[in-house]
Amino acid sequence: MEKMNIISFLSLFVSLVFTIATASSDSGLYPSYYDRVCPEALPTIKRVVEDALAQERRMGASLLRLHFHDCFVNDLVVLSGAHTPGFAQCRTFRDRIYSDTNIDPAFASHLRTICPQVGSDSSLAPLDPTPASFDVKYFTNLVSNKGLLRSDQALFNSGETGELVSEYNGNQNEFFEDFTESMIKMGDIKPLTGNRGQIRNNCRLVN
Repeated sequence: MEKMNIISFLSLFVSLVFTIATASSDSGLYPSYYDRVCPEALPTIKRVVEDALAQERRMGASLLRLHFHDCFVNDLVVLSGAHTPGFAQCRTFRDRIYSDTNIDPAFASHLRTICPQVGSDSSLAPLDPTPASFDVKYFTNLVSNKGLLRSDQALFNSGETGELVSEYNGNQNEFFEDFTESMIKMGDIKPLTGNRGQIRNNCRLVN
């Protein structure tokens, strides 16, 4: 079942990548471009990524977030749902489980067994209860104050974004539709050049 969930997620991801890559008229590409110049492109990429997933189940989540962090630097509720598959390292959530108040006490207590105050920086915890599936359990966690990352939990505790978190939590189809549309739009964002953008040493921090 876990393998099937990952493969389904992979199919969504690869489809999105190719839709995004061919969506912009400025690029000179069109949806069937690779059918003519390189008909084996999509099957080859799919096969290689499937092999990578078979060896490392976190790869699917990593690829999805690679696109997110590469294209978009402004934090959007629906795209934050990219955190539904995968895991995070102890060092990224340690401060939250030891100092935040907007966290379920039992959830924090469990995470402290995985992530002590000192050491075990690379120990992993799932971002939601179904880390191999693409679903709305990420939003369910936020509504229950069980967001693993501080930046994720803040979405539910902040006015308008909190309303969207609740909405997606109760409507998986709406989340899927909005996520797909937003990923495509994000892929069409033009790169910032000159002094209009910035190169970050750490994508989490503004220079």
